[in-house]
Amino acid sequence: MAIFRGCLSFVFSVFLLISSSSALCQWVSANLPYQGSVRCFAVKGTNIYAGTEGGVFRSTDDGVSWIAANTGIPNAAIYSLDVTGANILAGTGWFGMFRSFDDGASWSNVPTFPSTDVYMIANKGTNLFAGTYVQGILCSTDGGSSWNSVDTGLPYHPSVHFLAVWGTNLVALIDDMKGPERLFRSTDNGSSWAADNSGLPRTWTLSSAIIGGSLFVATDSVDFFSTDNGNNWIEASNDLSKGANVSALTVSGTNLIAGTYDHGVFLSIDTGASWVNISLGLTTNVVYALAIRGSYLFAGSNSGVWCRPLSELIGTSAVAEQPMAVASAVRVYPNPFSEKTTIRFTSAERGPVQVSIVNLLGVEVARLFDGELDAGEHSFGWDANGVAAGTYFNIIRSTDGVERATLLVAH
Repeated sequence: MAIFRGCLSFVFSVFLLISSSSALCQWVSANLPYQGSVRCFAVKGTNIYAGTEGGVFRSTDDGVSWIAANTGIPNAAIYSLDVTGANILAGTGWFGMFRSFDDGASWSNVPTFPSTDVYMIANKGTNLFAGTYVQGILCSTDGGSSWNSVDTGLPYHPSVHFLAVWGTNLVALIDDMKGPERLFRSTDNGSSWAADNSGLPRTWTLSSAIIGGSLFVATDSVDFFSTDNGNNWIEASNDLSKGANVSALTVSGTNLIAGTYDHGVFLSIDTGASWVNISLGLTTNVVYALAIRGSYLFAGSNSGVWCRPLSELIGTSAVAEQPMAVASAVRVYPNPFSEKTTIRFTSAERGPVQVSIVNLLGVEVARLFDGELDAGEHSFGWDANGVAAGTYFNIIRSTDGVERATLLVAH
């Protein structure tokens, strides 16, 4: 509750200067002593750790206060953090891997790890994997004490910019210095790797996240989804990619949150089909890392750590940060339904309106209306006989706003 009280206190202090209702809550500085670049986060119990270009910092009170936690680590940038059991791993710039057994009070170097940049750390059962600069992927089966290369099938001396467990597989985005990054997949715990780019163009991939079993990839030109372990890729909405280079992605339930190098933070409540900017209060547009601890969202930027309550984001207040808002919520009845349902909403004023149905990938499966509507209440029916049972979203777009309702089809 301390951050929330701080948020209200901040708003009160600027009340005389800001008269917008959208200022009821916004991003606030988390008071990190280091005000430079924050590259990564890790969460362990009630602790949140920030990896910066000036070492590791720890907070036990949701970012109200921080202490330096660098004993044993040389003056190095921290590019990756990971919690594995009772241990914390810190991947550094140039100095390799460090490990802490006491919640970050002290650190020791892992001598079997090469002196290189460690960009990513991933857990898969009892195995740990680390993605590095020009040293490829390394694996530890003993909690991080010893590491061995697992590069069979990868290009020579690759750099690994994304590494994650995806179902029973491992996926890695590889830069071999010969062109844009490529996606590789391992089905045998890293023993061998194969290129896996069906439908995914050879372009610079900036960030990735796993949401609802699907892998979301943000590139420098467009965003993609895969729901079948990378066998096929579907182009998602490119709303986010228009002028925004995504540097970080995190997931809260079915909501996708993106940090960018140049446009702050965005939120999608329809798995990437549409996005709203939620950067109100940030004094920088550069965001390197995102993390969720309890009920708060944290952003690592080029000017320290920022935070705000998730409750202010995952809901109508996030949409209200944009200069657009549908006058009233969408009503759907019946819902769930087996064949047909009716969608009702109210327009505040006359203007163009688009009413569509999209699936979990953001792919449109039906367009119910696309044209001008007068102010007032409107209703449209949807016949779902031609689609598979499952979850869908009704998206209503107008010059005034975007509204969404979840539809549950149960044939």
